[in-house]
Amino acid sequence: MCICLALSVSGCGTTEVIREPQTRTLLPPAWMATECPQSPVAASTIGDALDLLPVVIDERDRCAAQVDALRRWRAEHEAM
Repeated sequence: MCICLALSVSGCGTTEVIREPQTRTLLPPAWMATECPQSPVAASTIGDALDLLPVVIDERDRCAAQVDALRRWRAEHEAM
């Protein structure tokens, strides 16, 4: 009888810690959330519009690269 009591009490010596899951909100780097530049398009002639075209295309390309980086970042962190 004494042995059974000793065995049953020794099982209470270990403690299991149960932790509740915690939700973490991850935010992308700040540079990914900056506004995309938009030059004013005030062209009165076709020549003026053609002069502005490279600037507008560069702005569009930089903004698209920023959005692509944000999508890649999100895909990497959703998998975690």
